[in-house]
Amino acid sequence: LAAYGDRHWVSPDQAALMRRLRHEQADLRVALEHAITEGPPEIALRFAADLENHWFVRGFLTEGRHWLERALAMPAPRHWTRAKALRVASWIATVQNDRDRAEELLDEARTLAAGLPPSVELAYVTVVEGNIAMFRGDHATALPLFERALAGFRSFGARSGEMWTLSCLGLTRGLAQEPEQGYADLIACRDLGD
Repeated sequence: LAAYGDRHWVSPDQAALMRRLRHEQADLRVALEHAITEGPPEIALRFAADLENHWFVRGFLTEGRHWLERALAMPAPRHWTRAKALRVASWIATVQNDRDRAEELLDEARTLAAGLPPSVELAYVTVVEGNIAMFRGDHATALPLFERALAGFRSFGARSGEMWTLSCLGLTRGLAQEPEQGYADLIACRDLGD
């Protein structure tokens, strides 16, 4: 369910998926506990990270961070699965205003990513890096990071990442300049969702 939700978040199934994840919350907790205490690290990391949208949309940021931190404490595989879990945990820490931890997690994700084959996850790492800069009010740093992430998402055909980045670009351009400067990105994001 978590993997399906991650792959189909930006789809006509989104509302039904949100309801199902909410309905299955107790079972998800049991399964996460089992994955962390009994399973291999890669499964626990993937499971906790694949619930990213559930953690955010339902406001379960503290719970999501709890599961991610536990999974990240397991022996570390050198794989994109760990990089994704680090990135998701960094994004949650950013939103929770724990910038030091967000930077620490993202630094580890970047270091790991440097030794791995190409993946769309690198664009996700870059968009979180841009968000950390934007949250600091450093729009001059955030904008090129978002533009680089957008190019990465487009090269992989990752519509969900492209939409997230366009919304971030629109917001950052509007904050850095006049609000109208961000409208084109926001409209492009909306149009991708149609």
